[in-house]
Amino acid sequence: MLFDMRVSPPELLGGLQSGLQGFVMYRVQERERPYLDGGRQKWLEAMDEAGVTHATLIAPPWYDKEKANEIISSITKEYKGRFIGSISLDINDGTKALHGLERCVRELGLRCLLLRPFLDR
Repeated sequence: MLFDMRVSPPELLGGLQSGLQGFVMYRVQERERPYLDGGRQKWLEAMDEAGVTHATLIAPPWYDKEKANEIISSITKEYKGRFIGSISLDINDGTKALHGLERCVRELGLRCLLLRPFLDR
């Protein structure tokens, strides 16, 4: 079993510059990245080919956090057991961040918290 800790779904990578693609995907960087253009099915095929059986889904720091949490929740529910959904929020938002955290755990079923205060401003 290979578990990848930093996987962003293709839905969250629109407009990504080619030089940054390696930052968001596992060790398939050396070859083509059909998952960016081919959508979720190509993304899953690339994971299978690389032997990645489980992954924690994260959102890029520039993506709208509420939308990202919804998308990640949807994917974790659709592929139950394969993905752990990571919560994206800006810890600098104080009380709003706490309410967002509570919502993500209780309503969206996300189980991991990703804090990047240096990127999330």
